[in-house]
Amino acid sequence: ITVKEAAVYGSMALVLAVAVSLLAGLESLAIILLAIIVGMLYNAKIKKFGIYGNLCVALSTAFPFIYGAVVALRSFWAVPIRCWMFFAMAFLATWSREIIKGIVDVEGDRRVGIKTLPIVLGEKASAKIALIIMLSAIVLSLVAIPFVLNQVNYVFIVFIADILLLYSVFSTLQNPTRQTARRAKNMALIGMSVGLAAFIAGGV
Repeated sequence: ITVKEAAVYGSMALVLAVAVSLLAGLESLAIILLAIIVGMLYNAKIKKFGIYGNLCVALSTAFPFIYGAVVALRSFWAVPIRCWMFFAMAFLATWSREIIKGIVDVEGDRRVGIKTLPIVLGEKASAKIALIIMLSAIVLSLVAIPFVLNQVNYVFIVFIADILLLYSVFSTLQNPTRQTARRAKNMALIGMSVGLAAFIAGGV
């Protein structure tokens, strides 16, 4: 696929997304427009500022939890607290993973001038920050237990997710090398996928 074809397909997808969101209501349209703006700003400018780029990626990953609730409930103000909790969990877990990913990409990012946390603070300090952020996500996953509809299914699956996520950041902290970080970011992705399964199984 050429760059021109990618631009055409991407534009068509954006138009379709906006049209579908409009059918679901103005509030869902506002969320999808905000997500599009965040994505465009990331590609155009913010990506070069690694720290803020990580936040954009985390925000974009977390948006669907609120967007889906707004589409289903037809009201932003009706979004239950458990959806906001999963929004926050997704945001924090993705942010942590993006920091770990920065350790993997540190050489390439340094060459092109992207100021990620591993470049600004070093790999070890960045791994510590990633651990703190991931621990916050894990704590939230436990706080959410009373709010989910099917607690038994949720607890069983989210426990597996939390172990995977915790292992990913601890392994990076113990040995913050490119090879370890690469394995850790993949492990974190698996953990986040299991976390999504917990979200669904919990009947959120």
